[in-house]
Parts: sequence; C-alpha cells; structure tokens
Amino acid sequence: MARRMKRAAKQGATQETAAQAPSSGLPAPLAVQPVAGALVKAADGSYTCTEAGYGAAEALAGAGLSVAAIAAFLGCSAGTLRKLRDRDERLEAALARGLAANEVELLGVLQTAARKGMFVPAIFLLKARHGYREGDAPDTRPNVVINLPDALPMDQYMSRLRASQQRVLDQKDDET
Repeated sequence: MARRMKRAAKQGATQETAAQAPSSGLPAPLAVQPVAGALVKAADGSYTCTEAGYGAAEALAGAGLSVAAIAAFLGCSAGTLRKLRDRDERLEAALARGLAANEVELLGVLQTAARKGMFVPAIFLLKARHGYREGDAPDTRPNVVINLPDALPMDQYMSRLRASQQRVLDQKDDET
C-alpha cells in the first residue's frame, strides 16, 4: 500500500473517494495532497525539512497516516524520514503533535459512540485506557512483602532475646 501511495504522491494524483468525508467525522487521510518542497536534499544525500514540511508532517500524522505514508507524501522513504526525525527535534515534535491530535479525535469519537449506547466502544475504552481484562476478577488483595533476616546461631539469638526482654522490663520499671 505504501508503494501505491508513494507512486500516487510522485504523480500528483489523488483518489476520488478520498475527497469524500467519511460518515464517522474522521478526516479523510488521502485527501491530503502530496507536498512539494517539504524536504530539501543536500549534496551529501541527507534531507532537511522545510517549514512546509513541518506543517505537512503534523497534518498527515494528525490524519492518522503511518510513517511510511507520511514519507511517501513528503517524497522520501520511511527509513529516511525516521532518520530525519531522529536528528530533527522540530520534525519529531510536529509528528508527536499530530499523533496526539489524532488520539484526541479518535478518543472523542469513541466516547461519543459509547455515550449513545454503543457498548463495544465503551468496552474498548475500558480495556485500552483503564487496563480492564476479560475473565479476570479484579485483584483486590493487598500486596504485602515481609522480609525476614537470615537465621542467627542459637547463642546470638538467645543473647539478643535476653537483651530485648531486659529493655522491656527496664521500660516497665521506668513507668512505675
């Protein structure tokens, strides 16, 4: 699929069905046009991102596209985009912002569906966001760990026992 998208991006083609808004209210990811001049290739073969590239990367990530698809729209390979992301903090931040925006949007759609009585999205949210699992009773037992010292030789144990008994007796004598 990434190869087809890359080919379509290089040719400047768009898909007719992508321009239609989906019924769920989510953005149509392929309605985004390929971005010309998003990346600049240096003489040594490395890429740098332009201002248009930062905005496009954020928008594409916000539309839910994978790194491979974003790379196709920006005109490079997925590996090149990953390397560029690793060394360019602004690109990494733009992709993170887009991903966060996509997460918020999807969570809103799921919550809206759950509030309308669709229980499957509610179950998914409970599992994904709150750690619920099927078939497991909640673990309500307290988790207590008691660390005991190693055993002492009998003579050392008896001397410590006598010393602690003596301290108790001394405290009682002080109280009276």
